[in-house]
Amino acid sequence: MKLTYQQFAFHLKKELAPIYLISGDDWQLKQDALSWLRKAAKTAQFSERTRLSSDTIDAQMLCNWLNTGSLLAEKRLLELDLRYSKLDKHSASLLQSYIEQPNPNQLLCIETYKPDDKMMRSGWYQSVMKQGVVVTIWPLTKEKLTKWIHDRTKHYPYVLTDEAAQILAEYSLGNVAAAAQAIEKIHLLQPANLVTPDVVDLVMNDASRLTVFHFVDCFLAEDAAMSLKILRQLQAEGTEPVLILWSITRELRSLIEMAELLNQGVACSVIFQKHRVFANRHAVIRSFLDRHSLDDCYQYITKATEIDQMIKGANNFDPWQALEFFCLRVKKDNGLPPRST
Repeated sequence: MKLTYQQFAFHLKKELAPIYLISGDDWQLKQDALSWLRKAAKTAQFSERTRLSSDTIDAQMLCNWLNTGSLLAEKRLLELDLRYSKLDKHSASLLQSYIEQPNPNQLLCIETYKPDDKMMRSGWYQSVMKQGVVVTIWPLTKEKLTKWIHDRTKHYPYVLTDEAAQILAEYSLGNVAAAAQAIEKIHLLQPANLVTPDVVDLVMNDASRLTVFHFVDCFLAEDAAMSLKILRQLQAEGTEPVLILWSITRELRSLIEMAELLNQGVACSVIFQKHRVFANRHAVIRSFLDRHSLDDCYQYITKATEIDQMIKGANNFDPWQALEFFCLRVKKDNGLPPRST
């Protein structure tokens, strides 16, 4: 069974399925979906939770986790992260066998990025479609983001006017995580019950506070000095590095799609309209695409994946330092080899 992000919350109020596959590229929406599932699992007495990553376990370890019950004889939520490496043939076969005959005392949640055609044709994916629930999370349109903002603020002691919610959606540029952070910062201001556009402007345009939005634009403009300044300020403010990395990778994935269209001869005006690029960002986006090849963008995505592993604690490297080096790496006059043509 397939469900959208919006349908998933209602589904979880009913009986849980034995297997869930949550896929997509939007970090905040996936965190929402995972949080809903964890809460529903806890309510259903799945009191133990274990999270595995396919890049740190082999087929034998996967087999043991799938087929061995909790040591405390408790019901368990088992999360399998497949975002960073694909399953080998043996592991895929083990996973498919489990999905076809799941343990009733174990709830399996598989997390992936947006699935490609090969994954969707795989036996284990098809088994999830039959035995469980597939939740595919797509980026929100401006209108849906505005509704998401309204829904999000229901958990806070204030109400955004319709105009304020629309302005916040405009500022967020489709970045749901940034919108969530702004909602929290509005709450910290302890506003009156009704939040107007002026309050949103205050939060988003505070001249003394540089935001993730400013960082991404400086990153694309290859302004290394300003990028590092903003990065260090965000670190001092307690911003999570995963939010910064998500903003970069989201932009890079969009740039890859735009670069592919450019290579096909599609006009920039058409591309910007298709990707809803605001007019004030046309110049910096076009300049970046002029200076960097499609291969460059794919290499940057690979590097971003390595930094994500650092954030997850897969090694002892400092993700903040890695982000700083990343800013310097993208700058074209830093002594690195020229881009491939």
